[in-house]
Amino acid sequence: RKLGPYWKLLALAFCAIFISATTVAALPLFIQRLLDSIFIQQDLTLVQGTLLATLMLFVIRSLADYMSSHSTARASDQLGTDVRIELFEKLLTLPVNDYRQLDGSNEIDALIYRIHHVTQSTVKNIATAIHASLTIFGLMLCLFFLNREFFVLLLFIGPLLMLMVHITRGHLSKLSQRKEAASGNLSNHVRQSIKQYREIR
Repeated sequence: RKLGPYWKLLALAFCAIFISATTVAALPLFIQRLLDSIFIQQDLTLVQGTLLATLMLFVIRSLADYMSSHSTARASDQLGTDVRIELFEKLLTLPVNDYRQLDGSNEIDALIYRIHHVTQSTVKNIATAIHASLTIFGLMLCLFFLNREFFVLLLFIGPLLMLMVHITRGHLSKLSQRKEAASGNLSNHVRQSIKQYREIR
């Protein structure tokens, strides 16, 4: 719902992501064509044409990546601005006593920082997920065109690899949560020690 007003920027970013993923998926075809022209056909004109086409492919990919990054950055910035404006409008309706409580704390600064972090990471993660999905789909199609036997083998191995990645990610997430809990406990003990030291002194 919040991203609805920025559908033009998101549509532009999606088109750029689609072009970038297509160029990545088409790269193995150009490499195969280049190797065939060098070692099998031994045609210098075809080699030059394939190299030029590969170079143009990289140029197109660079432009598409820049366009997608610029569009997603503008969308996330506008989203963050709108959320901050909505926050300030709600702050204006608060009683005076609430302002006195917030005056001596850093809650507003922390909230503004969190809004910026959440809006930036949300749009970026969505764009990254779409780009990765399209790239994987395009590479699978390219692999099916180049070698169908290896494509079928990958279909059987793929779920096993995804399961291993999921298990590893869950294990790393648990380790990270344990480290955060230990760090929080250490910080709490340090604060209590400093507080008790001041009271004794």
